[in-house]
Amino acid sequence: MRIMPPVTDPSSALGKSWRHSLRVESEAEAEAKLAELESTWTWLPGGMLRTVTKPMPAVLREERTGREVFFTAAESTLNSIVDEVNGIGATESQANDIRPIKAIIYGDGSPLDEATKLALHDVTQYMIAQQVAVPWQPGDALLIDNATVQHSREAFTPPRRILASLVGGLSKVGSLHEVPQATKTPMMSVSPSTTMDMLQMGKQPSMSL
Repeated sequence: MRIMPPVTDPSSALGKSWRHSLRVESEAEAEAKLAELESTWTWLPGGMLRTVTKPMPAVLREERTGREVFFTAAESTLNSIVDEVNGIGATESQANDIRPIKAIIYGDGSPLDEATKLALHDVTQYMIAQQVAVPWQPGDALLIDNATVQHSREAFTPPRRILASLVGGLSKVGSLHEVPQATKTPMMSVSPSTTMDMLQMGKQPSMSL
């Protein structure tokens, strides 16, 4: 489940706007995209959008290597919508007053039990112990296989601009595999997401590698 704002919230790591996340400009376009993704949605006060995806497996077999991969960010999104609003003394109907959030539930809609939360917490601790920091230098390029390598970014001191090129697409139907694209032109996006929102609002940020 996600609650997304109409404009990116830079104070939250999960604060991408629904316009940025869905690559749309209007509410009608957002609804069409969500229907295509088989997600359900509810519009909240303040232009906030709450979405619930269709059930998705957390562990998949990667077609190229044959290995099982933990293809999810479940371990980092254990907070629930109810927990979040209760934490600030608000009700869910006042969700426009809370920061954007993302929560994981079981495929049947029930909340995660404590044993599963503890298991995901263990996964988080394992990931922290195994992570490798990449020392960036101006002009560097880093290639990541998104099907087999988890990645994230640590806190940083602005300003920072990273150009990210996403080549190809992944499908989770059956096994995890690459989907041929109609065009060979890579999709270029800008990180952090606040920069993308600036572009969509007609502003011109400064960009460098």
